[in-house]
Amino acid sequence: MAETDGTNHELLALFTSARFAAGFLLPFRVDSESFRARGLKLSSLDRDKCMDILCCGMYRSCSTWQYNIASELVERHGGSRLGFVDWRDYQPFARDRDWQLRVLKTHDRHEIFATALRTNRALALYSIRDLRDVAFSIMHKFHISFDEVNAPGGLLELCLVNDVFWTSLPNVLIQQYELITEDSISAVRAIAQFIGIDLDTSAAGSLAVEYSLDRNRVRTDSLAQQLRNAGVDLEDPKNQLRYDPKTLLHWNHLRSGSNGDWRERVTPEQKAALAQVCGEWLIRRGYEASLSWVEQRCER
Repeated sequence: MAETDGTNHELLALFTSARFAAGFLLPFRVDSESFRARGLKLSSLDRDKCMDILCCGMYRSCSTWQYNIASELVERHGGSRLGFVDWRDYQPFARDRDWQLRVLKTHDRHEIFATALRTNRALALYSIRDLRDVAFSIMHKFHISFDEVNAPGGLLELCLVNDVFWTSLPNVLIQQYELITEDSISAVRAIAQFIGIDLDTSAAGSLAVEYSLDRNRVRTDSLAQQLRNAGVDLEDPKNQLRYDPKTLLHWNHLRSGSNGDWRERVTPEQKAALAQVCGEWLIRRGYEASLSWVEQRCER
């Protein structure tokens, strides 16, 4: 669950060390199908049962946005948001419970989540993003180096391992960061339809505006000011993961939000390293047709 002091201590340890024991690597076999619901197998009877909505998107890919949209939708229908829930704290619904929807955010794979999806006790909202943008977004947010992000067992590798896991499971809606940011109203409606909640275009538009980049920037700026007023040193690395317990937005959550920003920051050596780690993934996901981008002149 969300930490009471606004700090996720487990993630803090992960990011400050920039290392993660991946445990095992799954074979990299990802379908290049369009970003729609994968393997949805819920019956109308299942829809009337208790259901968790797992917002499990890739790091730095609008997963918090998905969490807030889903939370707003289910709260209007008597559901609740649980905050960030690690697999160690996750307790699936008992089958004899009355109907209820819960929304939680998580990132990393675990069999307990897979079982919930396979047994129709959960739906998942998963988001992906150009991993080159993900790498530089992580560097900016957590003040760590490219080598740390790209290290064996580091966060870039973890994103790939998680991607294989979540995209192989049933009852998962896959949304692309670039499409969410370009057409957030359609993305909102897709989430509502996937969960099974009726939402017209006007209501979807209002929700998209409420959680737009501009509105969320106001939220993060306000949180940063509150923390400063409380005497929190935001230059101290241990405070990098301070966040709002309702929205889960960190005080430094947002950057420009633009797509392809990595091109202005990458060096030739970093491009070669990225191609080795995620070049195949970029092609499979349609971000690139080949590895020719590695040879293009850097913009920085």
